[in-house]
Amino acid sequence: MNDFFRRHRVAILWAVLGSFVFGSIILFAFNRIFYYRRGRPQGPEAETVLVAGGEEFDRATLDQAYRNLLDTYERFYRSLGLDFDEQLAGSEGLFRRETLRAQAAEGLIYQVIVAQEARKLGISVSKSELSRAAEERYQEYLKSLGVTEERFEEYLRLRGQTLAQFKAALRNQVRFQLLEKKLKAYIVGPIEPTEEELRAYYEEHKDRYRKEPEKVKVAYILIKEDEELANQVLEKAKAPDADFAELVKEYSQDEKAKENGGIIDWFARGESDLPWDVEGKAFELDEGEVALVEYGDDFYILKVLGRKPPEYKPFEEVKEDLKKTYIQEKEREKWDAWRKEKREQIQLEAKDPVLAAFIAYGEGDKNGALDRLLAAKQTMLDPNLDYYIGRIYEDLYLDVGKEVAELEKKQERTEEEEEKLNELKEKQEQYKKKAVEYYTAFAEEGGEGDEALYKRIIALDPRNAYALTRLGDLYLERELYVEAERWYDQAVEADPEMVEAIVGQGNVAMALGTYDRAQDRYRRALELRPDDNMLKLKLAEALLKGDKLSEARSLIEEVLSASPNNDRALKLMGDLLMAEGKPEEAIGYYERAVERNPAWDYRLALGDAYRAAGNVDEALDVYESVKNRYPYRYEPYARLAEVYKEEGDTEEALFWYEEALKRTADTQVKEALAKAIVELAPEDLKARFRLANYYYQNYKYSAAIEQYQYILSRSPNDIDA
Repeated sequence: MNDFFRRHRVAILWAVLGSFVFGSIILFAFNRIFYYRRGRPQGPEAETVLVAGGEEFDRATLDQAYRNLLDTYERFYRSLGLDFDEQLAGSEGLFRRETLRAQAAEGLIYQVIVAQEARKLGISVSKSELSRAAEERYQEYLKSLGVTEERFEEYLRLRGQTLAQFKAALRNQVRFQLLEKKLKAYIVGPIEPTEEELRAYYEEHKDRYRKEPEKVKVAYILIKEDEELANQVLEKAKAPDADFAELVKEYSQDEKAKENGGIIDWFARGESDLPWDVEGKAFELDEGEVALVEYGDDFYILKVLGRKPPEYKPFEEVKEDLKKTYIQEKEREKWDAWRKEKREQIQLEAKDPVLAAFIAYGEGDKNGALDRLLAAKQTMLDPNLDYYIGRIYEDLYLDVGKEVAELEKKQERTEEEEEKLNELKEKQEQYKKKAVEYYTAFAEEGGEGDEALYKRIIALDPRNAYALTRLGDLYLERELYVEAERWYDQAVEADPEMVEAIVGQGNVAMALGTYDRAQDRYRRALELRPDDNMLKLKLAEALLKGDKLSEARSLIEEVLSASPNNDRALKLMGDLLMAEGKPEEAIGYYERAVERNPAWDYRLALGDAYRAAGNVDEALDVYESVKNRYPYRYEPYARLAEVYKEEGDTEEALFWYEEALKRTADTQVKEALAKAIVELAPEDLKARFRLANYYYQNYKYSAAIEQYQYILSRSPNDIDA
């Protein structure tokens, strides 16, 4: 996001200013850069959080300024087709929110500076001037919206505002802007540049007035994947009597280039078909110079045939525009310097320690921000503090890294520089460890551990098994099994005894149906934690899925011996007995499991056991109860359909299959249900068409075609089929 704001800084500022000047969004009239109190807030909102130049701001005022700032960014992002809410999501969003809150506070501080300095200088806005400007602005609002005052008043009323409130807010806004404009004119004063100053400015910013860009004309030879040959051709091309065109014909592997001697006629930067690095080299060479440029596996031998310097508009032609630009820049420089000076001088107290830290951070005082956050951690219970602290330690790590890189660039270093380099490296390592420590604490203690956070940890510590594992867990939750396994594998490579990562590997294998692999991973985890009942049951389930019933039984019995009421073990014992064809015995275990944990899957398993034992009424009762308790799960509906199908009640079975189909988004499940419906109603062409579509979505094209062909055999004119 910081890069985004740097790239679009001017556009954002104009978007903000535009909201004041043009007023196309009505709600922007309230509490923008100025502050406007509608009444004294009560409770926590009345708490003073900021004192600037003796002016107190309560939490409600800061919150309003913050919401207005968010509103501005949201509308600007929307104008670019982007979603600003994404910038506030997850762990990254936590830090960004506080940064923006500090920016909102800076807006309030700026208002105080303008108001107080204007008062000192005797600058004010007369009532008549204010009334005239406010009325003009108000009419601009109505015109921009294309509405009458009556319709506008109704619009405000529907939003709980009155026209009087709106006008009062608008008047405050206009008062501040007029005051700011007058103060700026006083501080900046008249600027009258001399001819000499303008000519110097012209030379310094000549590129702004370029009429034609710099251009070159080149010839090139392309040699693919043969560096030795490329160097040989380079030597021939550098020879004083070399015929470059002949060398192109003989050696170039670009057939199109051979037709014209490899020549690319005059072009500016970015206009040729050459790779960017190769083109850039052409502009570095003198006319007649030859050079070899490596690009991937290819080698380009370049010769510059000619150069044309850029052409500029004459000074006299641009003088008036240049003068305006010069004056605007000087005005901005003087105003910005004055603002900076006054900002440094104003007495400021941020009573909220997090706000104080982020104000310091915005000023570039990262160590000051860190000190405030570390102190806040001693008195506050905010779980996000660890993340904020981690971010600042990471920033400090990166800042020191730049200093290290600059020193390491030097071919020769003095003894003093060598000593400084070692100190910086030691400090860099400390910052890195601290960043990882606080990030990890944030993730472990109820923070928003997300992909961005774990990738930050991994960027700092590529072999951090904890972060690698947690990243694998996130991908596993999203059912992105290949990605999950990749991160788990890296975690185990970093720490072969990272049990959570080994279990993760097993979980991925279970999801993919590779039960031998799952068994291997769970066995390894059990070697490291031999008394872990959860791992024993995971292994038992993998063995059960892999038809290794006796091994599964011994593990389940071992767990039940130690923990007779373990609901998971009871459930797995029921599954084992079902696999052995003993539903009557399974019922008892399932009933005990359900007593301890009435989860939907446990209850469905009980219903399945009743059904397998021939107790259809009991099975139906169970399925009905699960359906009523979990009306949005497809499974109980599908079970009811299966029972009625077995009972020969086709109509009832079809009804429940259709209900099940409505309650799942999984196309694999949809396919299975649609297939069951077609089996019961083979002449239902709509059902067949639906099944064909699910086959298609699941990439089963032959099966889809088979259904389409069946439909066409019954209805040859079916356009969709």
